[in-house]
Amino acid sequence: MPLISTDSKSMVYYAKSAIVLIIMFGFQYLPAVDPITPQGMHVLGIFIGLLVAWSTVGIIWPCFAAFIGLCTTGLTNVSGLLASCFGSDIYVMLLCFFAFMTLVSESKVTNVIINRMLGLKILRQKPWLFSFVLIIAAFVGSFLVGGFVALFIVWEIIYNLAHKMEAKPYDPYPTVMIIGTTIAAILGAVVFPFRATGAVLATTYTAMSGVTIDAGKFFAFAVPLEIVVFAVYTLICRFVFRIDVSSLKKCLDETLIDKESIQMNSYQKLMIFILLAVILMLTLPNFMPSDWHITIFLNSIGMSGKIMLAIILLCILRHNEKAIMDFGAAAKKGASYETLIMCALIMPIASMLTSDATGIKTFVAGLLGPFLTGFGSTMFIIMLLLMCLLLTQVMNNGVICIILMSVLTSMTETLGISATPIAIMLMIFSQLAFCTPVATPMAGIMFANTDWVKARDLYRYTIMASPIIWLIAIPFGILWGGIVL
Repeated sequence: MPLISTDSKSMVYYAKSAIVLIIMFGFQYLPAVDPITPQGMHVLGIFIGLLVAWSTVGIIWPCFAAFIGLCTTGLTNVSGLLASCFGSDIYVMLLCFFAFMTLVSESKVTNVIINRMLGLKILRQKPWLFSFVLIIAAFVGSFLVGGFVALFIVWEIIYNLAHKMEAKPYDPYPTVMIIGTTIAAILGAVVFPFRATGAVLATTYTAMSGVTIDAGKFFAFAVPLEIVVFAVYTLICRFVFRIDVSSLKKCLDETLIDKESIQMNSYQKLMIFILLAVILMLTLPNFMPSDWHITIFLNSIGMSGKIMLAIILLCILRHNEKAIMDFGAAAKKGASYETLIMCALIMPIASMLTSDATGIKTFVAGLLGPFLTGFGSTMFIIMLLLMCLLLTQVMNNGVICIILMSVLTSMTETLGISATPIAIMLMIFSQLAFCTPVATPMAGIMFANTDWVKARDLYRYTIMASPIIWLIAIPFGILWGGIVL
């Protein structure tokens, strides 16, 4: 076997990698388009190369190549670039949060939370309320432990329920519930602006605008909006798709959840207490008087400091003669290096894209200004969100959101609107993608679940439901954003 693979698949990958490198390092030699400067062409080439790479060849090595390229732009040096990449509050917070959520996952407290939700007596004889709560269970699980794990847990409940109600694979009810729980798992990843894609997008916006996304306000905006999406989807299943749930109604007379599965042990109680404490520390300062000592303290330590408080407590407390948390082991197991490296690099490159020295922001504003300003601020927001919703069905969600946020930050002064509320809406709407296998990784898993769903049914249901969801979600998001953001 040769040391270097030369099979057809490998050659295609080499060709794609070469194209990425040519774009990154060759784009600068193209004639600059006024008002973009030569430095701007260099940065733009690196950025375009990254967008192509993230969708075709990977994350890590293209980020390293981009780092080398940025050092040669003349806009920064190695020391300054390293400080911009790894010196932010968001980067440290991400590392701590990954380690903390590893303990939450290993405690299996998520399983208990989901099972308790499903065991509520109020759900008896109410199949559509049960279905809505099942979708919420996937949402909560995704937020707590990650979308894929939540999907596998909730899908197992759907399978067991289908057998109990004598439904078969590919029947309408299991199909629409698999779709609904997938949507919930996708949106559960953007409840806070420091989880995976949300972290990358929040970091990008901070670099572009100089404004840090407030985690509490993000949470207060995201959760009601996402619950509205789930409620609308449930109503679509009932009144548009007219799914028959008569057999489910009979099944809900019986206890679906094993009593032992809803009992928390002392370790799980501790983890849920600390998790709730972290959520409260992140959200309450936004609603408490600013002159309270506790408010001043929590605001002064930043998001990373609040996660660190939880980690400190877990490292001090001991169980079975050892610390509850071994930070090194937890960080090693839970860290997503692709997310960390991507977040680290996106800060400086996004800042350069909007720097006056590159001229890119001025170019974008001049290109789109005459077209978009004619619609007014409200129509501009609607068109931006619609463009986001459509493009993310077939293209990389994060990439599309980054591109549209650059358009947003270049146009806000012209339109006289605040960019931050719209940027938060873009971050959430960019994840509302589930109509194709490439829309999101979890949508890909849904389409790959061929034992229970057929692709043609998924296309039919998702394409019918999406416009209705968008029709409700966009105006609600604009109105709710005006209240809480």
